[in-house]
Amino acid sequence: MFKVHRNKILLLVALLLILLGGCARNTDSKGEILPDRLISKETTFSHMMDKGGGLYDAIIVYPMAQGINYLSDYVGVVLAIGVVTLIVNAIIFPISMKSTRDSQKMQLLQPELDRINEKYKDRNDERSNMAKSQEVMGLYKKYDIKIGSMMLGSFLPLPIMLAMWGAVQRAYAVRYGTFLGLDLHLSPQQGFFNEHIPWYLVIFVIVNIVQAVSMLLPQWLAKRRLKQSRSYKAYDKPKKSSNPNGMMYAMLVMIIVFSFTWPTAMSVYWFFSSAVNIVKTFIAQPKMEGK
Repeated sequence: MFKVHRNKILLLVALLLILLGGCARNTDSKGEILPDRLISKETTFSHMMDKGGGLYDAIIVYPMAQGINYLSDYVGVVLAIGVVTLIVNAIIFPISMKSTRDSQKMQLLQPELDRINEKYKDRNDERSNMAKSQEVMGLYKKYDIKIGSMMLGSFLPLPIMLAMWGAVQRAYAVRYGTFLGLDLHLSPQQGFFNEHIPWYLVIFVIVNIVQAVSMLLPQWLAKRRLKQSRSYKAYDKPKKSSNPNGMMYAMLVMIIVFSFTWPTAMSVYWFFSSAVNIVKTFIAQPKMEGK
């Protein structure tokens, strides 16, 4: 179990390093976006293919950036980012909803997993390990938990975040757009320390509070559900070794660190994305409890 979550953390770190590497190619030595990397309404698909960074930029980043550019004329740049975020989430909704339900099931099944781990804690022979794996897989099968789809749903936001990073960094409407007088292409770090505007720090704090709630909410709801269960007292003290939340906390810390240095427009995207995840959690919870 530890190896699985360790590998997930390593994969997360690798993806975030790729994210930072992609950022470097779009900016000069001073951190300013290169003029030929901006995406305006006049930027064509063929330009993106030839000079904008290849197939990935043309198929993924370009539509997001143009969506922000065109919608900004009607609803403003902040709501434009929100609308694009909702559209992307609607596209991946079936996968992410399945992942959300399975994640909540895993939280509710934690006492059963603790029981299995306790049963085999002093048995390290091959037969016992095989029997333990069969019991765990049987539990997953019984409650229709697909580990593969759950992991896919967990990591799907990361390439989307990478694409949105490129979109908000290069969209003309973001580069020259403002919200309440704030330049959205500046990071909270730049806005607070360089421009001495406290609202950048306020946005940073609000976004990370919403992000923390979206990540911790399934665990809180599962704990509440277990307390309501008659069998909860039998598992009142789950084993710490079988409560692998390291991946979640590591991801939360990384997001907090990176969100202080990425464009404030990216924080706007993260706010809407986290709010959507909170809504999905409340949708998934009643359906799961009904079962």
